[in-house]
Amino acid sequence: MTEIKKYQLTAFTGFLVLTGILLYLIYNTFELMDRQYQVDLKQRLKQFYLKDLKQNIYSGGLSLVDTYLINNIRLLEKEYHKSGTINNNYSDSLLTAMFEDLRAKNPTDSLLEKTKKMHKLGSKLEYLIVINSISLRFSDNKPIPLYNHLKKYPFLKSSLQSPQGYIIGGKLKFPRTENIATSISMGPSIPYSYDITFTIFADNNNRQSQIFKSAVPVLLLTLFALLLIFSVYYLTFKSWSKQKKISDMKSDFINSITHEFNTPISTIMVANRALQNEKVFKSRESITEFTEIIARQTKQLQTLFDQVMDITRVNTEIEKKEVIFCQLLTEVIQDYRVKTNDKNVYFYTQGIHNETPVSLNRFWVTTMLSNIFDNAIKYSDKTPKEIHITVDGTPNGLRISIRDNGIGMEEYTVKHLFDKFYRGKNPGREHVSGLGLGMYYVQQCIQIHNWKLEVKSSVGMGSEILIVI
Repeated sequence: MTEIKKYQLTAFTGFLVLTGILLYLIYNTFELMDRQYQVDLKQRLKQFYLKDLKQNIYSGGLSLVDTYLINNIRLLEKEYHKSGTINNNYSDSLLTAMFEDLRAKNPTDSLLEKTKKMHKLGSKLEYLIVINSISLRFSDNKPIPLYNHLKKYPFLKSSLQSPQGYIIGGKLKFPRTENIATSISMGPSIPYSYDITFTIFADNNNRQSQIFKSAVPVLLLTLFALLLIFSVYYLTFKSWSKQKKISDMKSDFINSITHEFNTPISTIMVANRALQNEKVFKSRESITEFTEIIARQTKQLQTLFDQVMDITRVNTEIEKKEVIFCQLLTEVIQDYRVKTNDKNVYFYTQGIHNETPVSLNRFWVTTMLSNIFDNAIKYSDKTPKEIHITVDGTPNGLRISIRDNGIGMEEYTVKHLFDKFYRGKNPGREHVSGLGLGMYYVQQCIQIHNWKLEVKSSVGMGSEILIVI
C-alpha cells in the first residue's frame, strides 16, 4: 500500500468513526425525545382522563364483570368439579358473552373524544384496552386461570386476541410497553371472587412523524455538521496532497538536476585540471582533445539550462505560421536520426505525405516531437527500438499517432506523466537521465496550440501518444 493510500484510509476511517458517533448521538436524541413524549402523554392522560376511571376497565366495566363472574361463580365451580377443568362449555360461553358485552358497552370512545377536545390532547390520540388475565377463586381460595393472554382460545374471535390480551376497545395499531398508560391487577383474594388484570395503552398513531418533526432542527444541525466536517476533511486532505506532491516534485527535481548538472561540471573540472598539467599543455593534440571535451560539456550544460528556461516561458505568447505538418515531421525525423546515431532505432511512417497545412510554432512543435522520440527510446529495452508514426486526415485537421515498443507505463504513471518534474518509477530504468520536464513541455505545447492529447500505455506493451490537430 502506497503512503498516499495509507493517509487516505486513515482519513476515511476517522471520518467514518466521527460519522458513526454523530449518528449514535442522533439515535439517542430520538430515543430520549420518544421517552419524553411518552412521559408527557401519560401525565396528561392521568391528569385529565385516567383519574376518572378509579381503577376500572372503564366506567361500569368491573360491575359488568361482576354480573358475569360473581353471579355465576358457584355454577362455574360446579361445572369445574364436574368436568375436571375450568375450560368447559359453560365457562367458555360465559367468557365469550362477557367479552362481547364489555366491547358492546364500552363508552371510552366518546369519553376520550371529549377529553381530547377539552384538554387538547391531540386529534390523533388513540387507545387500546385489553384484558390480560382472569382467575377464579372457589371455596378453597386457590386461583384457577379462566383466561390468559399467552394462550389462544378457539371459541374467541382470533382478530381480538392480541399478544397483549383480549381487546375490549380502542384502535391503537401498534401498542408497545412504552405506550402503557395504566396497568391494573385487582382482586380481593377471598373465596368466591376473581382476580383480573387489564391494561390501557395510549399513543398517537403518527407519533413517529411527530417526534421526527420535533427532531428536525437537531437532524439539520447534524447534517450541516457532517457536511462541514466532510468539507474540512476533503479540503485539508486535498491541500495536504497538493503540498506533498509539490514537496516530492521538488525533491525529485533537486535530485535530478543535481545529477544532470554534476556530470558535465565534473567533466569540465577534470578537463580543466588536465590542461593545467605541463605535459598536456605542451601537446597540441591533448589540448585540442580536452578543449573539445569542455566544449561538448558546456553545450550539454547550455542544453539543460535552455530546457529549464523553456518551461519558465511556457505561458508567453508564441508566433505561429502555416506549415505543412508532415513536411515538418519528416524533417524532425531525419534530424533525429542523425542526432541519435543509433543503428538500433527504426522509424516506421504511414500517411506522412499528407499536405494539410497547420498553423503552429515551428520551434515549439519541433522540440515537442523530439521530446516524445526521446522518451520512446530512453524507456525501451527492445532491440531494435521501434517508433511507429501514423498520420490520418480528419474533416477538421489531422490525427497523429506516435507508438513505441518500449516498457510501457502503469496507470498511475500515465495519470501524472505531464506533471512538472515528474519522473515515473520504472524498475531497471533508474539510470535514465532527465529532469522530468520533457512531457510537461509536450502538454504545454499542445495547450498553447489548442490541440488535443491522449496517452495509451500498457506495461510491457509500449506506449502510444495521440495528437489531434
